[in-house]
Amino acid sequence: LGISSSTLGVRWSLNNIPHPPQTDNLFIGLVGVPVGLLAGDFMSGLFVPGHISIIGSGFNMRVTLVYLALGLIGGTIGILYFSGKWQAAEHQRRLEQAQRAAAEANLRALQAQVEPHFLFNTLANLDALIALDPKRARVLLTHLNRYLRNSLTHSRSESCTLGDEIEQLRAYLAIMEIRLPDRFHATVICPPECTEILLAPMLLQALVENAIKHGIEPSAKGGEIQLVANLKAEALEIAICDSGIGLNNAPKSETSNGTGIANIRERLQVLYGDEARLELTALPDAGTRALVRIPLAALDRKPT
Repeated sequence: LGISSSTLGVRWSLNNIPHPPQTDNLFIGLVGVPVGLLAGDFMSGLFVPGHISIIGSGFNMRVTLVYLALGLIGGTIGILYFSGKWQAAEHQRRLEQAQRAAAEANLRALQAQVEPHFLFNTLANLDALIALDPKRARVLLTHLNRYLRNSLTHSRSESCTLGDEIEQLRAYLAIMEIRLPDRFHATVICPPECTEILLAPMLLQALVENAIKHGIEPSAKGGEIQLVANLKAEALEIAICDSGIGLNNAPKSETSNGTGIANIRERLQVLYGDEARLELTALPDAGTRALVRIPLAALDRKPT
């Protein structure tokens, strides 16, 4: 009991200090071992018949030395074991942080490439509409203003609610409906119970942009996109379906090499674990279905 209590004393000390430096291990041992030794000695006196305690023996030299040796052995084992576990856990934590930072850096780089292109094209459309249809130009400017405000907020945060992400997508899709008149229509369905779920920003927009660029725009008749969020028993599922030219008919180019989809999959895995996934499926008639599935255990909700 003395050895066990010494080891538990060391374990309690290590677990309750957030990030103990290695130089403090000796101090932890000096405190944890005597406390555990005396606690074990006291408990042994209660439960073991004929037990000779350190205090009861009047600090007999032989008894004290035996107990001290056993306590030091148990304490040393505890220090080495739990200190090693803490170092391994700390290393894993820092590795996961580095992976998250790398995934977010890839996202920011992707945003830096996509957003100027989108902005320049939208401003060119706005310039043309000012002369041809001033009323429609004002509507486009309103959507663009809303989109840029949301983008600025997203770029400064590590997470947002699904409701915030949907709001930005609505502004983006409204802009694209004006830029592709009579060729594009979008529907977004997000139940109220999904809106307060915290989600990594810009996770869905990349998929929507991909569907428009590689599915809708190359199609002669255009198409539509339907985004549906659904809260299952074990996961949040978000399906993005387009009626474009289809997964297997998308034109190949140097800029369309699948790196965007690969980055999204990597980001999902880093942020939400191996069970989070992105599935791309060719629809029977035409178009593509992108399904994002994130386990509820890996998600948080915004405090209400």
